[in-house]
Amino acid sequence: MDIVNGIMLGVLGGFGIYDLLYKKVPIRAVIFWGVTVLGYRIFAGAGIGELLAGLVPGAMLLLTSFCTKESIGYGDGTVLCVLGIFLGIRRSLAVFGMALVFAALSAMILLALKKAGRKTELPFLPCLFAGYLLSLVW
Repeated sequence: MDIVNGIMLGVLGGFGIYDLLYKKVPIRAVIFWGVTVLGYRIFAGAGIGELLAGLVPGAMLLLTSFCTKESIGYGDGTVLCVLGIFLGIRRSLAVFGMALVFAALSAMILLALKKAGRKTELPFLPCLFAGYLLSLVW
């Protein structure tokens, strides 16, 4: 793993812990992180089309947040936008898909152990962290 992926993993892990503890996303920190990632990608030579395509998964999650009256938080979509800028559309879709699987497995385990109900809110950023981590080792 290179240093940039290590930094991204650390930042995403920190956001995941924050989401787990407080059930919210530190949006100002995410925006600062997003601007930093955007600057890095522009400096690395990414084209505007590549950057905009990377926003698609996060934008779709933000739209889902709006349509479901925040059943999925805006912070989760914002973090996925930043990941999309960094990873590109294909890899961010893969990370998102893995995160959805982790979220479903977590929900099933919590339901089976009777630690959660149908309406229990689960933090999603730890699942994004796990998806990103899996994408690095896969």
